[in-house]
Amino acid sequence: VSQSRYYKAGKTLYFSSDMPGGMGGEDIWKVSVDGDSYGIPENLGNEVNSVDNESFPFITDDNLLFFSSNGRQGFGGYDVFIYNPTIKETKNVGSPVNTEKDDFSFSYNKEKKVGFFSSNREGNDDIYQADPICGVDALVVVIDAETGKLLLFVHLSKGAGDKWTNSKALPINSKEYSMRNPSISKDGKTLYFSSDMPGGMGGEDIWKVSGIS
Repeated sequence: VSQSRYYKAGKTLYFSSDMPGGMGGEDIWKVSVDGDSYGIPENLGNEVNSVDNESFPFITDDNLLFFSSNGRQGFGGYDVFIYNPTIKETKNVGSPVNTEKDDFSFSYNKEKKVGFFSSNREGNDDIYQADPICGVDALVVVIDAETGKLLLFVHLSKGAGDKWTNSKALPINSKEYSMRNPSISKDGKTLYFSSDMPGGMGGEDIWKVSGIS
C-alpha cells in the first residue's frame, strides 16, 4: 500500500496497492474514512485499472482523479490519465505532459491553475510544471415564447484537466540526483517533493521549496 491521497469533501482515501482482489499488478483503490474508522477498501475497477500497473493517484477538490498507468493506450511507459467519476470517463492528458518515457505523480492546484509531475524524459527523474488549457462552462436555456414555460435547461461543462500546455522542467532539477512525487500546497506557495539530493537524512527524503508557481 502506497501513494495515498485524501479527498476531504468525500471523506475518502485513495491509494495504490497490489493487494489481492485487484485487476493485476498495482491498482488504484479507495476507502472511506470517518475519524479513526476506515471502511472496506474498494478497487476502482476497469474504468481506472488494467492488468498492468496504475499508481500515483491524486484527487482534486472537485473530485477528478489523476493517476499514472503503463497498462492503458498511451505514448509509452507510464502516462498520466484523468478520471471523472461523475461521467465515468478516463482520458490520457496527452502531450506535453506525456512522452514515450515515464510520466507520473501528477498534482494540480486548481486555484493557481498549475500542475506538477515527475518524468524521466531526460534520463533522470525530474519535476516539471504544466499549465491547464482553460475549461468551458455554458448554460443552454430554451423557453417557450408564448407561455414562458421552461422547455430545456442544460449545463455544458468541459473542465480543465484533460488538456495541458507549457510543460517545462523546474530549475531545482539536477542530473546528479532524482526529484519526484511533487505536491503543491493549497495556497500554491510551497512545493513538496522527494529526492535523494545531498543534505538529507539518508536515502530519499521529503523536501520543500517556495516561490515555484
